[in-house]
Amino acid sequence: MIRINLQHVLWLKNVHDARKYFVSKGINSTTAYRYARMTNKRFTFKELETLCLMFDCTPNDVFEWVPKREHANQGYALEKLIRAQEEESLIHVIAKLPVEELMDVKRYILEKSKSSKEVR
Repeated sequence: MIRINLQHVLWLKNVHDARKYFVSKGINSTTAYRYARMTNKRFTFKELETLCLMFDCTPNDVFEWVPKREHANQGYALEKLIRAQEEESLIHVIAKLPVEELMDVKRYILEKSKSSKEVR
């Protein structure tokens, strides 16, 4: 089954209170609650586009494939959408780095940030 997994993107973006985050981005409270709890059974292309723009991601970043047993490990292209359980947030991984390496990470991120803004 293909489904939307916002938890994956929220985790990567270090969003702890999803409902509050969505409301702060202009999503009405009821829809924000449904997004945060993943109780939406359907998404329109407009909603998908809104989410992708909000998180600066592609649909592949929010789609997840949960295969039936008979489809597991068969080499389908959809396997790219199988999400592994994230063990530790990126923030926590980065916080464990020595200061010198943190500065390298900061420079790299700033460099990437500048180059992605120039492309837009």
